[in-house]
Amino acid sequence: MRLTLLLLAALVCSLTAPAAAVDVTLSGIATLSADGSAVQGEVIARLPASSFSVRNATDSVGRYSLRLPPGSYDIDVSFSTAGFFCSNVQVIAEFPVSEDRYTDLRVETATVSGYVRDSSNNKPVANATITGRGLSASSTGGFDTLSLVTDDAGRYHAVVISHAYDVLVGGPSDSAESYAPTTSVLEVEAPSTQQDLPLSRAVGLTPTLIIDETPSPSDGDLVLSGDIVAFDGLNEVARVPLSGTGDTYPFQITVPEGRRFEMFFVGSLSNDRFSFASSGGVRAGILNADPSSPSKQLRLEARLAAVAVANTDMEMVPLVDISATAASLGPIGGFDTFTSSSTKSFVNILASFENANYTVILTPPESLADKYAVSVIVGQLLQSTTYYEIEDAQTLRGVVRYEDGSAAEGEVRFVVEGVTASRCTLGDAGTFEVVLGTNSLYDVELSFEFRSPSFTFLSDGAWLGDGHSWDWGEFHAFVVDTVVVSGLVDGHVDGKVQPVSDATVTMTAFSQRGGFDRFAATTDAAGLFYGRVLPAFYFDVVVSPPASSPFAATPFDDVALFAEVNKIKLELS
Repeated sequence: MRLTLLLLAALVCSLTAPAAAVDVTLSGIATLSADGSAVQGEVIARLPASSFSVRNATDSVGRYSLRLPPGSYDIDVSFSTAGFFCSNVQVIAEFPVSEDRYTDLRVETATVSGYVRDSSNNKPVANATITGRGLSASSTGGFDTLSLVTDDAGRYHAVVISHAYDVLVGGPSDSAESYAPTTSVLEVEAPSTQQDLPLSRAVGLTPTLIIDETPSPSDGDLVLSGDIVAFDGLNEVARVPLSGTGDTYPFQITVPEGRRFEMFFVGSLSNDRFSFASSGGVRAGILNADPSSPSKQLRLEARLAAVAVANTDMEMVPLVDISATAASLGPIGGFDTFTSSSTKSFVNILASFENANYTVILTPPESLADKYAVSVIVGQLLQSTTYYEIEDAQTLRGVVRYEDGSAAEGEVRFVVEGVTASRCTLGDAGTFEVVLGTNSLYDVELSFEFRSPSFTFLSDGAWLGDGHSWDWGEFHAFVVDTVVVSGLVDGHVDGKVQPVSDATVTMTAFSQRGGFDRFAATTDAAGLFYGRVLPAFYFDVVVSPPASSPFAATPFDDVALFAEVNKIKLELS
């Protein structure tokens, strides 16, 4: 089945819809270059710059067969060998398929082998485990993975895709020796690579994590909860849970002998007045795996700061909630965050001083909401003493309408540097009243929905304007620019064309301000549908005929709708 499209747009030249075409077959045998063995997996044909794809599992000799609409396709392969899985690799780019074709596929692979060796004596280790992954070179992303076990001679062997793999080598479960998981990088180049991998003896260490600066006891006990994690480069080697109160936390950890590790704390610190958390890791120093010196002090690189909130006249403002977020600089990713409340002139908090890119949000208490506004401070470096300035409040009144003058429905948001500072639900006539800061420049967004008997359109985020400042005494009007889409769904049966009634037409696109736009309509007895959408370059369209129809659900990708009126003809065959 195939869908063709005719888009007639105002002030745009008409495009002629191609005639419905018959699917063609692409078939052949897929093999691996390293040893000539048959591909055990799938062959995938992907339409470039589109989500459309067709896949087929290979048989025992690597034979595949794909039924495709005519076009140019990227031909990919997903496969597994003993101890290896390839998520996706491209074999041919933009391969033209206009008629039935037979094409054998050759997947470029390499053999990799070697020994796992005990780092203390260089002897091979039988039944050692090797797990790892390498970033796929495919446009679809993902990882290629390894899961191997050495034989009785301590040797491993695999057929893989050529690139670098981060691997973790572990000792055999029944060994009398004590080994620790050991990281390495396995560099595989075609046609073959020989590389031995080290396996280190385990050494037990007894370090202590110390928090150098702690808040005043009057703020309550400092509570720690999380993990201390050892990293070798970007590879996690060991993790130990920590929890308790106070500033000193001894712990035991087992790591590979003779190596040097960066240590990070992942978790939270809090007391009665603040909470600090890092999901990406705060640096806690370097740990050398030296059995002759098992004890070491690690110091958390988070520091105490005195924070105050003041107004534009530099008067202290109590009871303001302070929250701040920054992308973590630790190896795990995630965020560093702190929250507190300025219950007195200064409040002492902990935060990672490595991180200078906090986005701070100041939220006044309800009792002061008519005087001060939610304030956003971007890129604020948290120093030993920091003053945050909260903005004076003003009330903004206005209305949001569609371009035909009708009242909009939904939620309007006022955004500063990607942070929603204020939001409100529109009234029955599309009106709003919102408290904003007097100094910030606001982007304005709207989440809304159209609902009618014939169609539904929902948007997670329509753009209404960037960088607004206000004349506070005026009534402000915003207009949502939508475009009309109408269309006809036809079907071809035995050379005859007939309208397809009760078919569901769905369209999806990325919203202008994040999230998705979603349209759905049902064709009438004449095969027609109608609705309104936000303009977008790329709508993915799917037509789903009723169950009684002889047609199949048919996709069409990247439909542009930008003119005032868009007419679409959809043909099912």
